[in-house]
Amino acid sequence: MSRLRQRVLAVVLCIALLRIYAGSVTPTLAADPVLVGAGDIGDCASSGDEATAALLDGISGTVFTAGDNAYPTGAAADFGGCYEPSWGRHKARTRPTPGNHDYDTSGAAPYYAYFGASAGPAGRGYYSYDLGSWHVVSLNSEVDATSTSAQLQWLRDDLAAHPAACTLAYWHTPLFSSGEHGNLPVMQEVWKLLHEKGADVVINGHDHDYERFAPQNPYGQADPSGIREFVVGTGGTSERAFSALRANSEVRNRDTWGVLKLTLHATSYDWQFVPVAGKTFTDSGSGACFDGANPTATPTATPTPLPPGQTQLTFTPAADATVSQANPTTSYATNSQLESVDGSTTAKQAFLCFKVSGIPSGATIGSARLQLYVVNASTSGGLVNSLTSTTWPESITWSTRPTVDGPRLASLGSVTAGDVVTVDVTSAVTGNGAYSFAISPLAGNTNTVGYSSRDASLIANRPQLIVLALTSPPTATPTPTVVPDNPEPAITGLSPSAVAAGGAAFTLTVTGTNFVDTSTVQWNGASRPTTFVSSTRLTAAIPASDIAVAGTASVTITNPAPGGGTAGPQTFTIAPSPGWTRTATAGPTVGPAAAASRAAPRPGTAVATPASTPRPTTRATRSTSRSTI
Repeated sequence: MSRLRQRVLAVVLCIALLRIYAGSVTPTLAADPVLVGAGDIGDCASSGDEATAALLDGISGTVFTAGDNAYPTGAAADFGGCYEPSWGRHKARTRPTPGNHDYDTSGAAPYYAYFGASAGPAGRGYYSYDLGSWHVVSLNSEVDATSTSAQLQWLRDDLAAHPAACTLAYWHTPLFSSGEHGNLPVMQEVWKLLHEKGADVVINGHDHDYERFAPQNPYGQADPSGIREFVVGTGGTSERAFSALRANSEVRNRDTWGVLKLTLHATSYDWQFVPVAGKTFTDSGSGACFDGANPTATPTATPTPLPPGQTQLTFTPAADATVSQANPTTSYATNSQLESVDGSTTAKQAFLCFKVSGIPSGATIGSARLQLYVVNASTSGGLVNSLTSTTWPESITWSTRPTVDGPRLASLGSVTAGDVVTVDVTSAVTGNGAYSFAISPLAGNTNTVGYSSRDASLIANRPQLIVLALTSPPTATPTPTVVPDNPEPAITGLSPSAVAAGGAAFTLTVTGTNFVDTSTVQWNGASRPTTFVSSTRLTAAIPASDIAVAGTASVTITNPAPGGGTAGPQTFTIAPSPGWTRTATAGPTVGPAAAASRAAPRPGTAVATPASTPRPTTRATRSTSRSTI
């Protein structure tokens, strides 16, 4: 072999060896971290949490929860029986946050006991950690988060100690939401600080739906360097309808359980809403981190931004108080509960006064809703009336209470602790001014109902008056709003399920799923006055004429179009009255008139109607650049 060939062969061998070596030492790049989860999760009355837990089985990464982990009250049994069998198998990689239902059990003690160190310091409920280059903060919307709170000072110190290029925070109660509860200001000071420090993403639950917002500042104004908010109350409990559309809302869905998956890159993030098996709605996209601080934002207007022609304002009471017949000269102005109960010498009434301002000149009132958070359950939520008097002091007593002289606005049926009861008071609110309401007991109800007052420690649970004002829209045609379909309802029970014939009028409580605020209870096909309590509870006023004679009645629930459908029927029994008997013999001799009366059908006898076939709900397929419905 020539010397030249030897040299060429040596060079070739060297190159080959270098390639082999280089291939053997090339480092393997770690995948960017994933954060995945949802809120409003473990519910033994729903199969949704099992379906979303199955999604987590196939997604690696850190699991977050956005509050309301275990229904209905966050008790130890709720965590053990309703959360543990589904999401519990991912407990070792879960970083949770609490919700209002978790706090329905005193101090959310079972929540802290169940999650242990993963929930941060016991009893505090806020902590932080890092995922890759991201700083992640879990906060607590169920404790004080005002400007002077310990939580806000901790957050300020934590952000200063972790000046990351990308920051994400999550908690339960959203500042912005088109869902049932709407915008809630309890965490606005937190939003201000996060925006000021350049945070990028906020995740919430509370409303049982999915919604994505464009980046915005703490006052709901579009801001390219603002925070993108996701509401992901889709972990498994019952879904709920949307209310008024909020500004900057980009994508909404109210009928799909699922989880939000975030892939956290060094200076950006990808999001994907992953639906449960059998559902087609998805939402995905990407966003860049805002690396830098924002100047302190200031609002340009007090009202909540809404589509053209609408202005929504939310008010807390200027005064509220309970008065007690048993202590007629005692003031309960600073009590954290508003109570109502009947009794010959122990009755209680509650009073609220709101001062409405900021409604634009020339506007009309589109709606006014009084929202009350139930602290103490009762078979009757009370009778709600408006009052003429609006100048009574908060120090009122039973002896000095104002006269209940306004019209009846609602008769509330059975209420459960943790429910948010909504009363339509549109007829009583006409514009700017003061408005008073009374909550009086239903005659004979000795089971005290309790609602949070304006002195309640949890700001989000205090009473609210939400007023929607309508003004003339601009000449430009507004962007059409897609109205989501109503779900098809289902009935699981009636209370009571039977009464004696000839009794007095009563309130029927219907439990089930997928109820909306326009659901109607029907008695033998005829609509009866219906009160929406929650997505799982309706009440209806049944007159005495409906139960005048023995028999059965058919109870159904109808949700109107779009979508909707009819649930039932459930059979209600009208038993013979105690004084009426039937013998097995030929019976006593009766006069002709009595015999004719027995032979003929009784007028007005309730008869069970055959089950109707629920009409199918057809959902259209819609798409945007980032979502598919």
